[in-house]
Amino acid sequence: MTTSTRTHLTIKLTGRPPVTIEMEAWPIIALATAARGPASTLIALAIHRSDGQIALRSFCRTRASIHVRQHQDGRAIVYGSYTYESFWKGESSFSAHHGQMVPPNWDLIPAIEAVAQQLEDARQANGAADHFMGDDNDGLFPSLAAQCITDRIKTKKQVAARKP
Repeated sequence: MTTSTRTHLTIKLTGRPPVTIEMEAWPIIALATAARGPASTLIALAIHRSDGQIALRSFCRTRASIHVRQHQDGRAIVYGSYTYESFWKGESSFSAHHGQMVPPNWDLIPAIEAVAQQLEDARQANGAADHFMGDDNDGLFPSLAAQCITDRIKTKKQVAARKP
């Protein structure tokens, strides 16, 4: 049996064509993810009621992430995705991808916040309902941005601690 390892990744950017990178040359330096809804791929759950009838309950699932990768030359890519999969009758699924190239020596925080805002804008423009997220949904993207920034700060401290 042979196993294959992905060596390249195509990243969708905002307002420009996607870029394909060699993953080893662009390691992840910060990451934040969130997921809500059933982890399985079940579309509906059969519920046996006490009256002998079977009721079907539809699911929806939400996933969001922000990644920061940096090349050895200092360039960085901040990118994120948002997926809302709905199995509610009359409701559509939705996916958005945004990203930015960041030149060497530029602050990554504004790029992380911008990608988070672009994902939120796309979610709102589509009207994704996010039944499982409820009121918590309004804080999803600011929370992801904050997690990603915190992860970046931790990574920088760990790298600095390793240097002689």
